[in-house]
Amino acid sequence: MGGIQSVKSWYGILKWDKLPNFSSCHHADTYKEFEENYYCCGKLVQLEENLLETLNSGNNTASVRLTGVPGSGKTSFIYHLMRRAKANKDKVFSKYVFYVFHANKANDADYLPHTRQEIIFAWETLYSECGEKKTFEHINDRRDLDLKGKLNALVKYYKDNRGKFRKTLIFIIDDVDLLKDDLAYKIANAVKTDLELQSVIKWVSIRGVTFDHYKGETKNFFEQFFPSVYNVPDTSVRDIVQYRIDNATNKKGKNPFSSELCDLRVNPLFDGNKRRSLAILKSILEDNLPKEIKEYTDEEFIQNYLDRVAVNTFITKGALPNIHLGHLRSLHQYPLPMDIILCLQYTASPHIVVGTINEIMQTRCRKSREWDISRKLQVRSSDFQASIEGLKNENLIFIKSSSEYRLTNKGKILAKYLENPSYIDKCLSGIPVIDKNLIYDDFAKIFIDYEKTVNTFISWIDAHSPKSNQAE
Repeated sequence: MGGIQSVKSWYGILKWDKLPNFSSCHHADTYKEFEENYYCCGKLVQLEENLLETLNSGNNTASVRLTGVPGSGKTSFIYHLMRRAKANKDKVFSKYVFYVFHANKANDADYLPHTRQEIIFAWETLYSECGEKKTFEHINDRRDLDLKGKLNALVKYYKDNRGKFRKTLIFIIDDVDLLKDDLAYKIANAVKTDLELQSVIKWVSIRGVTFDHYKGETKNFFEQFFPSVYNVPDTSVRDIVQYRIDNATNKKGKNPFSSELCDLRVNPLFDGNKRRSLAILKSILEDNLPKEIKEYTDEEFIQNYLDRVAVNTFITKGALPNIHLGHLRSLHQYPLPMDIILCLQYTASPHIVVGTINEIMQTRCRKSREWDISRKLQVRSSDFQASIEGLKNENLIFIKSSSEYRLTNKGKILAKYLENPSYIDKCLSGIPVIDKNLIYDDFAKIFIDYEKTVNTFISWIDAHSPKSNQAE
């Protein structure tokens, strides 16, 4: 067993005693554990202070809309505030009880009873925090009351005995992004109706892009009912990883992941989703073991190594597709999808892409050791459209119009690896024997200067355009 390597093989090299946390911090057992894994950057501290000041000023009845880009950490920030309040770490926050309603668990058929039950759970939290747990249980156990009746009884007792409740409830609707517009409206409106108390604060957490796409009644409702907008700033994946490594190693450990890998490749690859980004970084470390790397090796060398080999994990974990697999090969002997993606880095015009690839085909034919030079290759419209459809299905490109094709974030990341020998070798070795083709493999490994070839073709078009000839 001594010769077998696992992720523990990295510990001596990285000066780690254990694996830092690469998963969610939401379910940490203690406040200390949560704070050791939740990275609160300067802008988040500023946001927290602004919310604190709003609550402290007495203007605490304003319903708040927490917004931000996908993956910016809105839910984690909410849990951070909840933990601080529960741990009495701040005089202002200690006056509040937070309850998070994950709205995505409701559906059209049962949204109303589901929402009312969540509001009852929120009242239970408040009653318990204020020493009124037995009163809550007495009301909740009444068999003569339905959900609405229990809500009314809980509200009445709360209003009649306001002095017994030393804390204020903040009810937060989260995960609205995962609902259709009409269901989001129904749930938020149900909360408004059944929690129609000035002393109960209502917040909603929603992606900015989701809110911008709301129409009519839904958008108007959220604007009017949640008027105070606070933007949760996006956080660097690299900074999160660095923070967790520092806390796990008393700032003695090395960080094996570069900013390039974390923030310019992994984060956009998963559209800003921090949980998936952290999980894939852990997989990169597990899949690509140190082999001959020594304990004295510096951080930069390790980062460069993982930058190169990360693509192996992207492929095996399905984060990036194997562009050379049979279902994407409309031409059995030619890497057409590869050429399309690499050309789309420099032009959005499908007409220019086709023309450029015809030039590239001739270059590959001349340089190939396997191709019969007497045979001519040219892109057929049917092959091009089949490849476009395959790339679109893999979420690598999107079509804005018949004259404008664009790479997605995933496509842009893949383009960075397509000419990487590690990616090509990994992909070609994964092709089933039935799809193997020596000519295809040879073509795929021939280096092409795509930027130069695209620009040369554009110049040729410009020189032969009617306007150009007219000027002459």
